[in-house]
Amino acid sequence: GTDGSDGLISLISISDEPAGDNCAGGGVKIEAGLDQNYNGILDPEEVEETRYVCDGTNGTDGTDGKDGSDGLSTLVSVSEEPEGDNCTNGGIKIEAGLDDDRDGLLDPEEVDDTVYVCDGADGADGLTSLISVSDEAPGANCTNGGIKIETGLDSDRDGLLDPEEVDGTAYVCTVAGTGSGDGTDGLTSLISVSDEPPGANCTDGGIKIETGLDSDRNGLLDPEEVESEAYVCNGSSGTDGLESLVSVSSEPAGTNCESGGVKIETGLDDDRDGLLDPEEVDGTAYVCNGTGGSAVLTYTVGGKVIGLVGTVSLQLNGDELLDVTADGSFAFATRLGNGASYTVTVATQPSNQTCTVINGSGTVPGADVTGILVFCSADTYTVGGTVSGLSGTLTLQNNGGDDLVVSADGAFTFATPVADGATYDVTVLSHPVGQACSVTGGTGSVSGADVTDVSVACAPETTAPAVVSTYPADGAADVALDVTLTALFSEDMDPASITASTFKLYDDTASAAVGGTVTYDEASKTALFTPADALVTGHTYTATMTTGATDLAHNALDADYSWSFSVVAPPVNTTSVNKISGCEFIDNGAVATTSDTVTLSLSATDDVGVAAYYVTDNATGVIPDAPAPDAAGWNEITPVGSYEADVTYTFAGTYSEGDRVYVYTWFKDEAGNVSAVASDAITKIAASKYVFFEDFEDGIGLWWASNGIWEVGVPTSGPGEAYSDSNLVATVLDGNYPDNVNSRFVSPSIVLPDIATGEEINLRFWHWFALGGYDNAQVQVSEETEPGVWSGWTTIAIYTGNSGGVWTHSLVDLSTYAGKKVRVSFVLIQGDSGWPNYSTYVGPGWFLDDVSITVGQTVVLASGDTYFDDFTGCLNGWWVSNGIWQSGAPTAGPSEAYSDSNLAGTVLDGNYPDNVNSALVSPTIELPSIATGAEIHLRFWHWFALGSYDKVQVRVSEETESGVWSAWTTLATYSRNSGGVWTYPLVDLSTYAGKKVRVSFVLIQGDSGWPNYSTYVGPGWFLDDVSITFSTP
Repeated sequence: GTDGSDGLISLISISDEPAGDNCAGGGVKIEAGLDQNYNGILDPEEVEETRYVCDGTNGTDGTDGKDGSDGLSTLVSVSEEPEGDNCTNGGIKIEAGLDDDRDGLLDPEEVDDTVYVCDGADGADGLTSLISVSDEAPGANCTNGGIKIETGLDSDRDGLLDPEEVDGTAYVCTVAGTGSGDGTDGLTSLISVSDEPPGANCTDGGIKIETGLDSDRNGLLDPEEVESEAYVCNGSSGTDGLESLVSVSSEPAGTNCESGGVKIETGLDDDRDGLLDPEEVDGTAYVCNGTGGSAVLTYTVGGKVIGLVGTVSLQLNGDELLDVTADGSFAFATRLGNGASYTVTVATQPSNQTCTVINGSGTVPGADVTGILVFCSADTYTVGGTVSGLSGTLTLQNNGGDDLVVSADGAFTFATPVADGATYDVTVLSHPVGQACSVTGGTGSVSGADVTDVSVACAPETTAPAVVSTYPADGAADVALDVTLTALFSEDMDPASITASTFKLYDDTASAAVGGTVTYDEASKTALFTPADALVTGHTYTATMTTGATDLAHNALDADYSWSFSVVAPPVNTTSVNKISGCEFIDNGAVATTSDTVTLSLSATDDVGVAAYYVTDNATGVIPDAPAPDAAGWNEITPVGSYEADVTYTFAGTYSEGDRVYVYTWFKDEAGNVSAVASDAITKIAASKYVFFEDFEDGIGLWWASNGIWEVGVPTSGPGEAYSDSNLVATVLDGNYPDNVNSRFVSPSIVLPDIATGEEINLRFWHWFALGGYDNAQVQVSEETEPGVWSGWTTIAIYTGNSGGVWTHSLVDLSTYAGKKVRVSFVLIQGDSGWPNYSTYVGPGWFLDDVSITVGQTVVLASGDTYFDDFTGCLNGWWVSNGIWQSGAPTAGPSEAYSDSNLAGTVLDGNYPDNVNSALVSPTIELPSIATGAEIHLRFWHWFALGSYDKVQVRVSEETESGVWSAWTTLATYSRNSGGVWTYPLVDLSTYAGKKVRVSFVLIQGDSGWPNYSTYVGPGWFLDDVSITFSTP
């Protein structure tokens, strides 16, 4: 809360009281009260209590007596009192008593009286009351001299009682004795100071001062000896001021005290360091010893404990015991005098720890000892044992770490100790070459001593290795011509024993050995045989791993291991209506080829009978004249009414990387009639740009799945068949995927090439998907950061909903990973509706085929160039996000392309599916800079008929740095329908001049909103003859 107002100041006035009614022999008058008018003076009307301390009457002089024995010394101990029951805000504890055992220390049993001077509650700052005590020479104020006591408020806050600040002055005068000799000892005046609780005497509490004569000479002010009482009451809390400090020290015999005594210094803690520095002393007073007595100060001994868990017992000077249960400060109850020796030791250690005392011995320096440190730490012990029979190098581990390499028989000890009571587990991380080592007594708990009885025994490893799997599998009948054979072993093999003489391949059909290169991959324990030449279609082969193959201990196979397989030609894609209607692919389904030899899928029908076919090619796209029936180059076939075949064709022309090769085919019948031309196109790329291809026809290969699901084979659910050939990979082949199972399908490690300016690395795949309402499918990538260490997975594409019941060709840009080793994963992630029902749904899942990674080239346009795509060559470099979008001849919507036969459409043969947003995205196109006034135009023919709440948009994204693309910006929006006709819009791309861009055509579905959220679909959006042109006014 805020500071309270300043409280009233308690004032005391001490003055001489002459002999009279109040004191027969004179004495001291003590007046107390509150400073009601804040003038710093105790005015008569402010006096609330008056008490007298009277002098005893003088005795008659007697003859000198013998010196009495020394009396007991009165000892006073002053120490800090923490906040608690005795003092709510902390304060000072004052203990007093007689030194019964005359050892100069106030022992606990000698304490006769204890009082507390408590700190008041914090309040607003008030002025500090100052007292000045000085000698008073003989004179008018004191006939025989005495002490002058001045009081006042520190108005200028300089810590000094200046003359103008003195509000009250009192004198304590020396009274001269009568007679010529020493009198009998008089009674001692005693003062008792004790706490006064809040009540009638002091509203806010304070101090009670009792005085009297020690009639029974026992050194204690007994209740019947009390002659007067006075109260010094606490004022109301004021604002925080500087802390008043008191320093009490011994005063040697001298000018200030003839027989020595105590020096009391007071002042304000100006620098707030808790110490009364010399420059902070404002007042000094002395309490001097009488003849034959002395005052002794005592001090505490303590310090800090660090790192303690449990209880440690400390001992002071072999006597007092102190139990400490937590880190922090400690102090013994026994107090020692200045110069006394102290020794602090550990009497009892905590369980499972050892505590060490630092700075534990010394002498009391006239102040509390606080610098003793007690450091505690856990008891730890080493774990080890002996190794026997070792020949080579052995690596042991304790608790899964702390690797220890052992190279010879004998004792071993792990470097890292184990805490007392903790467990240990010694295991073999790696065995020596040719040996197997076993651990005995390797587990247990440490129990107050080093572990030395772990036994590790090593012996020659005698288990024969075995071939556990092969590729191709034994009996495989569909092996490709360019196969690499593999044999996986049960254990690490000696690489030197895996050679062409121990791993052999034999052509059973040709009765001939097959040459090749043999390698061994130590990481996977796999031998590889790569034939020098392609295998022969239709031939059967036998591979053999001989007993010459040995493990690291030189144990050989028990017997030769052989397996056989048959070779077929590489699979060739065909097309059907539910895939890419009217769109043929060549070179095993790819849209690019690394060689001049490709595979063509040909088909024709004829009433007379198809008798021959003719193939040619060019790079212009201009259809050549049809060949004459008798021209050279016709390929004769056995006449048949319906002909369908896959044939190998080598380009007639010479082409460079990046060339678009157009292939043309004619047929003739037995009568010599020549058909119309059929054509297709393919891009020629360098082999180095064709990074990876997988169609899963040879099984799962080196791919792998985490956390269940994912199968390779022929589907019976979802799309019902693979995109090409027979096999694909899917979450589940024969039904819906299970609920609450997240799983990823991970590729082999792939080293991506470096790329030049304008190139990009594209991950392409055909996929069909239908997911539960709260689920999604993601493409993620991980890169090798150092040998054998892989980064976390980064999501680079997300798909939701479904693909519209059709196969779509997606593209994911991997350019940012150029030059790196990566793994690509396809991840199914399941979700729920959230609170309160957490509903979940499943679906047929995600189906993938023909996964490829290629290096593509940005389409670079110079000023005046035209980009044009009519989708005759299928989607080419275009790609689809999140399903739907097909290329081919439509049977719905406009029913035909705007020009030629092919177009791109959301769905070619009906309405697009509900709740599927998807985009058709162009290849990367680099637009040129343009002159002032020039424009860049995106033009396209389109036909559309959409659901009531749906719309279509043209969007653009630009490359902000290599491989990094901006968010999509909408340039044009269309809704409802195009009126049943083809229209030709224009979208201005001029603001993107000089930039690398991608253009997308996006279908966005909506609903009616609350409460029904109705949705409608339609035939969709159909595009043809997309172009980018330049206009100059």
